[in-house]
Amino acid sequence: MWKKCLFGLCLLIGFMGFSQEKVNAETPLILKKLFYQNSLIVDDYTVKFSEVITDSRCPKGVTCIWAGEVVFELAISKNGKLISTETFKIPPTSYTIEERKALFIDGELKLYLYNVLPFPETEKQTEKTAYYIQFSGVN
Repeated sequence: MWKKCLFGLCLLIGFMGFSQEKVNAETPLILKKLFYQNSLIVDDYTVKFSEVITDSRCPKGVTCIWAGEVVFELAISKNGKLISTETFKIPPTSYTIEERKALFIDGELKLYLYNVLPFPETEKQTEKTAYYIQFSGVN
């Protein structure tokens, strides 16, 4: 009887030890939105989504030879004075960390830019005010 209890206890401890693998979970990526003509404060700077220059991305539900890209402009200001204008091109697949764009101000990385939404649609023209940039902070 004693041997059976000891065997059962060892078996239980063995299962418990092997049942829990330690896996380091990654922090989820949280994207924020910057709408057209809106601004955000990054350190001492103001970053404004100032213009959608072109949007040649393939509309939803259409088969295209070229996937296209969206070209947009960010205006960077400090103390109310425009210090630079940055232009970015984002292909329609920029959802991955490898494909993200980086915004540098005075040589320092400030934001990661992932995508511009909404995608074009065949049936309707997208108003500029509907556009927004998906971005994340550096940390």
